[in-house]
Amino acid sequence: MPIRAPRLVAFLLAALAALPAAAQELDRLVEGPKAPWRVIETAHFRVHYPAPAAAWAERAAARLEAVRERVAAEVGFAPEQVVDVVVSDPVAQPNGFALPFLGRPRMVLWTRPPRPESVIGHYRDWGELLIVHEEAHLVHLLRPSRNPTRRALARLLVPLGPIARQAPRWVTEGYATLIEGRLTGSGRPHGDLRAAILRRWAMAGKLPGYGALAGNRDYLGQSMAYLAGSAYLGWLEERAGDGALRDLWARMTARRARSFEESFAGVFADSPADLWDRFRAETSWQAVEIERRVEAAGGFVEGEPWMDLAWETGPPALSPGGERLAIVLAGRDDPPELAVFATAVDEEAVAEIEERRAEIAARDPEDVRAVDVAPPPHRRLHTLPTIDFAPPADPRWMPDGESLLLVRTLPDAEGFLHPDLFRWTPETGELARLTVAAGLTQPDPAPDGTWAAAVEGRHGTTRLVRVELGTGAVTPLSEATVEVVVDQPRVSPDGRRLLYARHSEGRWSLVVRRLADGAEEELPLPEGATVASPAWGRGEDAGTVFASLGLGGFIDVYAFTEAEGGGWRRERLTRARGAAFAPEPGDGELFFLSLEPDGLDLRRLGAAGGGAEEQVGEEGTAAAGGTFATGGAISPPAAERSGGTAEPSPRAGEEEPGAAAAPQPLPSATPDLTGLVPAVRPDPLDPPPPPLPEIEPPPSRPYGIGRQELFFLSGGSTSPSNEGIELGLRGGDLLGRLDWIVTTGF
Repeated sequence: MPIRAPRLVAFLLAALAALPAAAQELDRLVEGPKAPWRVIETAHFRVHYPAPAAAWAERAAARLEAVRERVAAEVGFAPEQVVDVVVSDPVAQPNGFALPFLGRPRMVLWTRPPRPESVIGHYRDWGELLIVHEEAHLVHLLRPSRNPTRRALARLLVPLGPIARQAPRWVTEGYATLIEGRLTGSGRPHGDLRAAILRRWAMAGKLPGYGALAGNRDYLGQSMAYLAGSAYLGWLEERAGDGALRDLWARMTARRARSFEESFAGVFADSPADLWDRFRAETSWQAVEIERRVEAAGGFVEGEPWMDLAWETGPPALSPGGERLAIVLAGRDDPPELAVFATAVDEEAVAEIEERRAEIAARDPEDVRAVDVAPPPHRRLHTLPTIDFAPPADPRWMPDGESLLLVRTLPDAEGFLHPDLFRWTPETGELARLTVAAGLTQPDPAPDGTWAAAVEGRHGTTRLVRVELGTGAVTPLSEATVEVVVDQPRVSPDGRRLLYARHSEGRWSLVVRRLADGAEEELPLPEGATVASPAWGRGEDAGTVFASLGLGGFIDVYAFTEAEGGGWRRERLTRARGAAFAPEPGDGELFFLSLEPDGLDLRRLGAAGGGAEEQVGEEGTAAAGGTFATGGAISPPAAERSGGTAEPSPRAGEEEPGAAAAPQPLPSATPDLTGLVPAVRPDPLDPPPPPLPEIEPPPSRPYGIGRQELFFLSGGSTSPSNEGIELGLRGGDLLGRLDWIVTTGF
């Protein structure tokens, strides 16, 4: 039977009244109530944190008031509510979120720092970036309506302001992302990856339509609200002038009720959908113009497709002998799995393809053979699926070439996730756990196979550690701090040095450490470069360091080779349309991931790959430059090794099946791409945003039973033979240590 209008209203009121209780349930999931929690109170914040996270939480408490002041000045509104901030690390992932409930706002901060190759890996300070983004959400979305009736209804029924209720996701996430860039000079708007993604998608004509801007099921579709949304909002403000976005928020909260579209058109003189189409057209032109200018300056160098993949892909891991390659694959609807492929071309599969083509040609001699664009097939040898909801990650081959060291993240007794090391033997299928709740990621085994370097992350701190693979014992190699973040350690082929990425003083750097005495050397990087995914070379390149470097919105693979007399020879090996990630060197070849609109593809460069060489002094400035005749050899050019003249590279049609590509040398000149933001990275803010002032937070106190909150509950039910209404009260604290509920029905 149809539900009458009064009953429908009752159901809606019950659902809306339960929103604060739903927020409390979300808070309960952040950290278990049994932990020793403490609280720091400032003028506008209550910071709740487990005692082991004190260092991270105290730094957050010291800067929250300054963040609030600067965000409020940017947004044009300062909410007076006190915000409950929960600091935790429940799933070993970097993240945060804000709940802009009027009267009971929440901010949740996960302390785990992101890796440098992440879309949020470009930051001045992880805590600063996270707090600015989430506080931007609260200041933006807590702005109430100036209509008295709507304001009263919001307090009683729907505890959300008009911007939170009406603005599409691309506005709320895009605006917080825009502010994170303006107030920190870093974040996604100033990172190379945002420019690379928007440019690559625009080159392919794949920028989402307006209906998909808030999010869709395409690759990185959910990220477009942050990346494209922030770029679009910045473009709108440039067109309409400073303060245009503040005018939009004022219209959305006006005494006269307006929709988002009506409010938007009143500021920007057109609809958000139509102006997005204009922005999309301009960005697509920028991308095509960049492609034209780069081609005129010598063209792109992207190697050859080795495997056509889709969706999310982990860094490749090549076996010691080079005959197998392991990689984590994940589909849109499929859980991640670790796959091992043979690096040799699958000749049987090639023969079957040719046989089918021959049959087609025999039946119809006038048919036209399809153009060969797909890479040659490679046979999948073994697969390790996701087991018990714990996907495999960070695979590295053991020196014996028979097993892989990897990471799986599993829950403890309270359900909080901790990454641990496992050893998997593909031939037998044996999966052995090596550590328990150790918080270890990114392992790399030493040449003798008895130990591995790894990163230990706990409560916002990271440190380098040595893990004994026979016992799981962990020995620190660096101090665990909040200020310094370490990432992706790699043991040199001779076992004497450790290569890793380090974030300190607002930037990422590459560091080589001698294990014997701890002496460290920082590799010189180009001014303003971002860096990720360092790796040691093999064979003749055993002393060479490979890494992904970002410059101006382009992310490419570089090689660093120690030069005679000191300093380093820096060599750019790729010039990608989008980005080249995760270099994995072999003996005379280099695998890497290539950013594409449908996911990450696996590509390969050979020993005759193109590169531009620089001689770099200790200060990181280029002392000399040039281009190899054979172009950016991963190993030294053939002429240098043999003393003769290097043979010319074969043409593409003359290469042997499965042979690595031999692209033309990279040109030393860089085309002028000025003014093509957001398809390239914007210039650094001048002057850069000043550091956030920190206050001395008051002493912390025990959480106890927590601050009690009271919620009104209502509900009802109806059926052909009965109907009922339920009313009640619910009380409890933020963490769920003391909850109670009283209900009655009639």
